[in-house]
Amino acid sequence: MKEAEKLPPVKVLYCTSYGRFQVSAGFRALLRSRSINSANRSDPALIKAISDYGRLICDRFPFILDEMRVAYTWKLNELLAKMMEELTMSRSEMEFDPDLITEATSFMTIYQMCDSTTGYWRSGCLGTHPNGHSVVKGQEIDLMTFAEMHPDFWMTHHSFGPGPGSFKISFRFAHFLLQGSNRARYQVGPDEVQDAAIYEFIGLKGACTSLSHLDIEEIPALVDYSINEYDGKEEVEYWCKAPDF
Repeated sequence: MKEAEKLPPVKVLYCTSYGRFQVSAGFRALLRSRSINSANRSDPALIKAISDYGRLICDRFPFILDEMRVAYTWKLNELLAKMMEELTMSRSEMEFDPDLITEATSFMTIYQMCDSTTGYWRSGCLGTHPNGHSVVKGQEIDLMTFAEMHPDFWMTHHSFGPGPGSFKISFRFAHFLLQGSNRARYQVGPDEVQDAAIYEFIGLKGACTSLSHLDIEEIPALVDYSINEYDGKEEVEYWCKAPDF
């Protein structure tokens, strides 16, 4: 295992929901164009295709990349989570920029008017929230189509999961910041490492279907693994390979 510690981890694509493993039509077309078989879930070409698909989506819709850069860099998920859990916490106790806390307070005041159960923005509350599970001509809407139809609400697509949650709201808060008068203060430029993580994340969301939510599990190099499935939901298990004698 000492040899494995010097190698990068292996990434394995798997399904985290009970809808069984499947991919969106757009991502399937990309795999087909590259002759990639998704049956080998740790195939480096498959994992790269996820990131490439995310880059393709971000190139087509730059606002997604802009808003995710803001959410990641300013740690908006952590800020909103702390504000939701500790509503009485004073500003001096919070390890965030005071001006950002002011912006977050304004944003959360508006968000409180939203449906606390579903996280949907009601009509007149930051705009009209679209149905993330909409269909067009009998076909479910993938993330790319949804973002084109609802650029202000791309983060409410079904691939980001049900319910409100600070994670999903953080992207909406980033949108809120970039629409405000202090846009220049919060806007974030390119960062190779961070952008790579964003491309992979968005690629996973773009590859999801309404029934199959996908994720990547990182496992140590030079180990055996299996994907165990129960009612469509999968788990990745791994173990050390037996030594060769």
